[in-house]
Amino acid sequence: MLWWLGAALAAVPVCPDVCVHPATYEFNVAPVEQAVADADHTFRVLVFEAVGSSKGTWSSGTERALEESWSSWDSSMAIDAREDVLIVLALDEREVRVKTGSTWDAKLGLWGDALLPFIDAEFLPRAKAGDLGGGLASLVTALDDEIDRRQADEAAQLWRRTQVEGLSLSGGVMQPPGIEAAYPKAAETGAWVAVFPEASPGVVGEKSGTELLLTEIVKRRSLPADRRVVVAGLDEGLVLVRQPPALAREYGLWDLRANLGEDPDAAIVAAVARSEAALAEKVAEAEERERRRQEEIRRAEQRAEEQARRELLVSLFFAVTSALALFLLLLFLWRSRVAQAHERYRAVLEPRRAALDEARANLSDLQIDVETRDRLVELKLKGPVTLATLDSVGELVAELHAGVGALEAQVRGVTRDEPGFAWTPSVWTALTVRLQEGLAFDTTAQRALLFGGEGQQVRATPEEVMARLEESYADARDGWQRILDAAEASLHRCRDDFPADDLQRMLRELAESELPQSWLRTHPLLPEAERTWDRLDAIRRADPVHYLDELDEAIGEDDALEQVVAELLGARAAAMQAHQDVREADVAGIDSAFTDPALDPRLLLGEMAEHQRGLDAALASGEELVGVREHAAALLELAARAIELADATREARSHGAERLAAASALIDELSRVRAERARTLGEMLSVFVPEALSSAMAELGEADVDAREAREAWASAEDLWSRSCHLEAVRQVESVHAELGQARTDLEEMAEQLAAARAEHARAEDLWRTIDEVRAKHQARLTQLAGHASGIDLSQGDTLLAGLRERWDERPADWKSRAVRLETVAQAWATAVGQAEERKRAHDARIARERAARQRARQKSSSSWKSSSSSRSYSSSRSRSSSYSSRSRRSGYSSSSSRSRSSGRSYSSGGRSAGRKW
Repeated sequence: MLWWLGAALAAVPVCPDVCVHPATYEFNVAPVEQAVADADHTFRVLVFEAVGSSKGTWSSGTERALEESWSSWDSSMAIDAREDVLIVLALDEREVRVKTGSTWDAKLGLWGDALLPFIDAEFLPRAKAGDLGGGLASLVTALDDEIDRRQADEAAQLWRRTQVEGLSLSGGVMQPPGIEAAYPKAAETGAWVAVFPEASPGVVGEKSGTELLLTEIVKRRSLPADRRVVVAGLDEGLVLVRQPPALAREYGLWDLRANLGEDPDAAIVAAVARSEAALAEKVAEAEERERRRQEEIRRAEQRAEEQARRELLVSLFFAVTSALALFLLLLFLWRSRVAQAHERYRAVLEPRRAALDEARANLSDLQIDVETRDRLVELKLKGPVTLATLDSVGELVAELHAGVGALEAQVRGVTRDEPGFAWTPSVWTALTVRLQEGLAFDTTAQRALLFGGEGQQVRATPEEVMARLEESYADARDGWQRILDAAEASLHRCRDDFPADDLQRMLRELAESELPQSWLRTHPLLPEAERTWDRLDAIRRADPVHYLDELDEAIGEDDALEQVVAELLGARAAAMQAHQDVREADVAGIDSAFTDPALDPRLLLGEMAEHQRGLDAALASGEELVGVREHAAALLELAARAIELADATREARSHGAERLAAASALIDELSRVRAERARTLGEMLSVFVPEALSSAMAELGEADVDAREAREAWASAEDLWSRSCHLEAVRQVESVHAELGQARTDLEEMAEQLAAARAEHARAEDLWRTIDEVRAKHQARLTQLAGHASGIDLSQGDTLLAGLRERWDERPADWKSRAVRLETVAQAWATAVGQAEERKRAHDARIARERAARQRARQKSSSSWKSSSSSRSYSSSRSRSSSYSSRSRRSGYSSSSSRSRSSGRSYSSGGRSAGRKW
């Protein structure tokens, strides 16, 4: 590649004004040649069809071509390295680069970023439009004008410097040679006064010539820092007064500006007087501010002293209060520990007391006095069931009494030792521990009070004893009551405890209902009550508790048979009432026809008769209770169904004609709505393609199917009505309503589909109206991004949009698809802008990294890059007419050029030179 590039450069003619390589390549050089010929300075323009890629220290092939051409022509003396300008255009890389001579580089500052605005403003717009020759010509003209302008500025600066350096002092007035001391009053003011007959060389700038001369005097003449400087420009009629620098900074005074008028001397004196007055005013204001500041300082010191005294008092108060608070806090914490220990003690004691009160109240029912014990003594001579009950109940009651006694003794002992006031928590902790100690008690004494027998030693914790009290009290109470009942039963006869009254009543009820007495065959008093009573009396005398068990069983059987008899009588009465309800409903008198036998209530009467016979047989059997229940339930259900169908049939016969007419009206209304929807659909088909309205057309088809089924159902209902099938006709009308409801739903969904299609149409039209504005916005953003958008344009979206423009006026159309395609166009533009913005972000990030790296390098380096006036430094040696050394920097990097720096913009990692791409 290097060999090829060298060969290509060797083939380029030496120092032509405009050169195209290869020579056979067609390029419009006419405007460029004209611009070069009209320029006041020498320009060289090289246009390469291809320079190829470049690696190493060069950012691009264009930069290598420029530097190699400059170096080659400089070596052969074919180019003036001081004042010539070289422009290289590489068509393969779409890049342009500019390099100026050392004079324009160093003297006028035309290098690096200073050249970029001219490339951006003059060349890039025309290059993007395809006018490369015009862009190069405009760039040549703009650079030529800029060199002239900067030379003129430099000449004006030199003139001012010469004027200032040539000033002479005459009586306190500085003036150019040859000017007499015509301003004695100005000299008496004590200021340094410079009077210029001509203050401006004719160059118009942002500042006047007098202002620029004042700046030059202050910079170049060593004047006392405590003197005013007055500069007057007679040609501009202007006088400027600058206060002494120290006073200006101290009092914030700026240059005073005044007109000279007809008497310059008097105007200078007046201006100085005004400046002195302004200074005096500022001094007075400063002294007043200082006086106020000192007064404020004195007041602040007084306030500070008062504040210090207050703070001392507060500190003392705080110290005493803190000590007291600390003591109270410690006391509070100690008392809190005591209170917590006391609370834990009460948390154990109070539930124990409550449990003991409840247990003592419960056990009061189990107290045995002498009379009761004497009554129960004879039970000890009875049978084994009674004896076992006495023994178990006696042991349980004795244990409960003894446990309660032991708990009460423990609580009394602990509460007796409670202190009136405790300073330490250990007292309450010890009492709490005592409340939780295990218990040991003997039930022998309690057994002796009851029925005798041996007691037992019991060891348990208080919690176990309390749990035993809660769990065993119910058993003890029931057992004790059982013993009392047994003692009481020994005094009665069985016929008194279990009389035959209930049996006689049930026999009478069965007889009155003509039901067999065999339903009571399991009754304990059948077949002979006397025999049952005698058997139970014998058990009562021998073993009273056993007697109570037998008696409970007999009474339970009597209660169960009472429920059976009640159920039998209830089933018989319910069946009779059901028949009565059917007769009152006149089910048999229904005057309607039925195609479905299941809807004919008259047919249910036969089923009711069958279940009635089954019920009668089950009642007469004396034992088939399940059959009674099943037949009675079926009979009641049939009766209710028959009455329901009879009422529905009569209601249908009364109002069926009205319902048929109403259904017919609804069908007509649906037909009208359907016609409106179909007309709307037809109108929209002139704007939309059928595929875009396929959903609405499908809903219309479904509505037609539902409407047809509704009409068929209505026809069937009318036919049933004509055949007197009133109930079935009305039920068919219900089907008509169901189908009509579905059809209405289909038409509503169709309307929603049509509305959605119209919304898509409106959306597409809105996007179409604003699409040009959207493109303009994206194009403006690309223009702002400038070089970052190199090679990026909106062509992809434009291509898509062009296809839409060709067919936009076609009707019908798929508007949803068009809206999506417009959104795709806008997205394509946004994507292009996003790529450029991503490049900018990457570029900014890279620049930030490079800047940080250079900053770190500068901090570590002690080379010649330090300077008080600029961040750049140049080599101390110059070669060939003040050109830069071959080791001079270009944007912070070394360059192979021996004369000057090239400019443009590069996005590579270096800053040697750069170029704009389009």
